Amino acid sequence: MTRRTSNWKEVGGAEAPILLVGREKNDPLLASLRDRYPFFDNARFDKIIKDEGETENFLNSPDGAHAIAFGAMPNFKVYNHLPVKAFAATIAVGLAYDKKKA
Repeated sequence: MTRRTSNWKEVGGAEAPILLVGREKNDPLLASLRDRYPFFDNARFDKIIKDEGETENFLNSPDGAHAIAFGAMPNFKVYNHLPVKAFAATIAVGLAYDKKKA
């Protein structure tokens, strides 16, 4: 989310830019992440999504082929997960992406 890595090729994936998917500024999950990880205050998302259903739909679309998003892990069972360690919330939070398209 800091854009230190901007292309999937840098992490062993396809030659494609990483599309960052985020939430609206007032989203409770994003607020929790900003509290724990201040760098989220400066995150520049390529696409703003309102909820996890919309996130899942976007990740399944052709436009979401090289996207990475965050959300409640139980809502993203068919995706690869990068757990966010040492983060306490009422639900497990992680990053989700489609490894087949990355």
